Amino acid sequence: MVIILYTLCRECNTKVPYGTTRCTGCASKREEYLKSKSKKYNADRYNRDKANEDAIRMFYVSTAWKNKRQEIINRDNNECQICKALYKFVPSDDIHHIVPMTKDFSKRLDNNNLISLCKYHHQQVHLHNINNKEQLIKYVKQLINSDKFIKNFLKIES
Repeated sequence: MVIILYTLCRECNTKVPYGTTRCTGCASKREEYLKSKSKKYNADRYNRDKANEDAIRMFYVSTAWKNKRQEIINRDNNECQICKALYKFVPSDDIHHIVPMTKDFSKRLDNNNLISLCKYHHQQVHLHNINNKEQLIKYVKQLINSDKFIKNFLKIES
């Protein structure tokens, strides 16, 4: 006698074999969604960079940017600040402009507008179109609330 374990699909709650998270229909929809999201992210980035292409490109090779980037890395102890809020200590790979340069070019060297992030969180911030400090704080709070270990550690009530 063979016993087959089942679990429920995350999307439609139909029975699926244990170890899988979605039924075939939902899995294909999810795959299409992720592809479209990735295409949207890349298209938005291309359009954004195209707008002020010359000024932005010249800024990223300037000595002022290289010095400021190193200053921010040192300020944040070379740690991704979102991971740090989640009690995970991951080295930072990128310096992120909280308010994009295409929206406010004058904030390009403002310490309060720059944050160290790992590649994963830098991509997630762009993917979710987080364009100001309030949105960034809200995003980090959502991540903290979704992590049960951290909620218990910080004694946060649901």
